[in-house]
Amino acid sequence: MKLDTIYNAVRTNFDCQIVKNVEFNPDISEIQLLNQADDRQPENDIIYTDLQGSLNHFSKSILSYNENMYPKINSGIIAKQDDLIAIQNFISNLLSTENKQSLAITNLSLQAMKRTPLQDIINQASKILSNPIIVIDNSYKVITYSTKYDISDPLWERIIEDGYAPYSLLLEMNRIVSNSNPDDALSPFYVSCDLSPVHKLGIRLTWENYNIGYIVMFNVPTPINATHWALLPKIAEITTETLSQSPNFGEMYGNSRQRILDCILDQNTSERIKILLSEAKITLSKNCIAAIIKPQRQGTNQELRYFSEELKAFNVNAFISIRDQYIYAIFPNQATDSFMHQLRSLAKKLNLNIMSSDVYSNFFESLNHLNYCKAAFKIGSKLHQLSEINQSSSFRFEIILSQLNDDDLLKMTESPILKVLKKHDQQHDSELLKTLEVYLQRNRLLKETAATLYIHRNTLTNRLEKITTLTNLDLSNSEQLFQVEYSFKILKFLHAK
Repeated sequence: MKLDTIYNAVRTNFDCQIVKNVEFNPDISEIQLLNQADDRQPENDIIYTDLQGSLNHFSKSILSYNENMYPKINSGIIAKQDDLIAIQNFISNLLSTENKQSLAITNLSLQAMKRTPLQDIINQASKILSNPIIVIDNSYKVITYSTKYDISDPLWERIIEDGYAPYSLLLEMNRIVSNSNPDDALSPFYVSCDLSPVHKLGIRLTWENYNIGYIVMFNVPTPINATHWALLPKIAEITTETLSQSPNFGEMYGNSRQRILDCILDQNTSERIKILLSEAKITLSKNCIAAIIKPQRQGTNQELRYFSEELKAFNVNAFISIRDQYIYAIFPNQATDSFMHQLRSLAKKLNLNIMSSDVYSNFFESLNHLNYCKAAFKIGSKLHQLSEINQSSSFRFEIILSQLNDDDLLKMTESPILKVLKKHDQQHDSELLKTLEVYLQRNRLLKETAATLYIHRNTLTNRLEKITTLTNLDLSNSEQLFQVEYSFKILKFLHAK
């Protein structure tokens, strides 16, 4: 146990003075009575108890009642004479307890090496600490928590229910970490939160000098003591090692933009997202495009990861994440025709379907745009109307229809003009209904409509004249054309269902 840890524990429990050289912090293995007749050199790993109080100078750690030694000793505890034996027994118990727990920590480390599941590691760690613990990632999402202790605490219950640490705890931990000395990165720290009267001890989880999360220990049923301060860093190291063995460890902790997008998808508040952006030192751009991406054929998880890496390489500032067999993306500051052309080329190369949003300026509205893109993607897929690049705004009418559950009512909105043309086509084996549909799709441009139908322009003109004769449709009346157009959309929508 570190000398500093012992001194802190003694200071907390006894009325005494601590003398300490800042650079002197050895691991202490035992405490023993000082034998002044022994002329051997004192050891760094031993605290010596001086019951006589007559020593004038001592270079190592000492427990004494002689206040006159205060300016002379290098490291020690000056206490009341009556307290010396009590303090010695206290330190001895600390060291004995640590020895027992060191064996437990060694066993825990061996379990981690055998790739024991994280949940089992955390439950064993909780047993060693005699307190419940929660592991959260650096987006403050719960990774796991111990199940050994069922405590009645509003903060614990809220974290477990929400799956995230609350905003007030997030702010406090962010403040502590931001103000901490870099040399204390692996040291525990006290955490307070207005949602809970229970004291908590936190410690960062770091991987290759990168913060990947936290362990938070609640001090019930066992009050926080020196043993907790000594054990938490070791438990944090074992937890990190166990996390690193996870197959998706790189995805979980290797990209701060991915974690931020995951928080957006989990409907976190804008305040929480702002803190994560600040921690990652990401400055938001003025404009964004949201997109939902999926392979044109069903892809494996490995293929999706490959596609997501290609998208990250395509735009290193993009926020990319995979969920539910979709790739979610936010492309910042991309509102140019050149970008869309390059994105189309990538989609064609990788055989992807991409549903993109219109350009928007408020990054914190990204979830709405992503959800809209996903709804448009699903509808476009049902209607077989997806190409490499698609605009979600092109499916506004269909998205509105998807919110209506009365198919019979929708059928009633069909324009009589379509019924007339459908009947005529069946009786005369003609294609007037298709001709009118393509004519409207091609914005009433004769050349494009004729090319799409593979007919001569004169043939198209004759068909349109036949349509107006049969239906009294005025091709210059925008209101009539709108009714016909939405009738076509409704029929396609109902057919896709």
